[in-house]
Amino acid sequence: KQFPRAKKVSIATVAHYRASEKRTAAQGNGSLSSARIRAYNERAKSLFLIKERYDFLKPCPCTQDAVRCGYHIVNLGFGCIYDCSYCFLQGYANSEGIVLPVNSSDFLKKLECAIHNKKGMVRMGTGEFSDSLALDDVTGFGRMLIEFFSRLENASIELKTKSANVKGLLSLAHNRRSIIAWSLNPQSIIETDEWKASSLQERLSAAKQCLDAGYLVAFHFDPIIYSEHWEREYHNLIDALFSAVK
Repeated sequence: KQFPRAKKVSIATVAHYRASEKRTAAQGNGSLSSARIRAYNERAKSLFLIKERYDFLKPCPCTQDAVRCGYHIVNLGFGCIYDCSYCFLQGYANSEGIVLPVNSSDFLKKLECAIHNKKGMVRMGTGEFSDSLALDDVTGFGRMLIEFFSRLENASIELKTKSANVKGLLSLAHNRRSIIAWSLNPQSIIETDEWKASSLQERLSAAKQCLDAGYLVAFHFDPIIYSEHWEREYHNLIDALFSAVK
């Protein structure tokens, strides 16, 4: 209903779809690589709605030979509409669209089982392979996770984002089990390298709204990008952050 003009095509699996695209390119003497590059660059226009069977939850890979952090990654999607220049997904993802699971109840069952079998506080988070809130007004995943974790005493969830898409979260009974986290950079870096994401002011305003709604909030500076005036710009960024959320 949200996308009445969208074209809908049923496919067996994403792998089958990619194989059919390969055959189409071969029959037409076209270049598969150039077709896929074009499709990848326009991936925000396509959604693959899938039934996830395997990749629900996994431990943080951590740095090699480092002490494990105990953090667990919830994979509620693959691919990101923000297209940041430095993101590892630029060289890692090969999907011609944004992949979203439709079997969210299966995710909750997996999370419940994993948490039940853990001792002590369990830390989980989204945002590894897709922005946690960029499409939340479409998916409703934020509400689902916040309401689920609000009932738990031994687990928390972190939703990492570059968006300001928090309107649907502000009235939820979160029980302070959800952390809304933003990746921040100076506005000059946002304009050149994160240009599809929300502005710095929009992110800080959203953080203030979440803070006022009683949420725990967090901020990531990853990556810190060198520029001619990097020190001054990041100093100004820190000042703007503490002015917004004090």
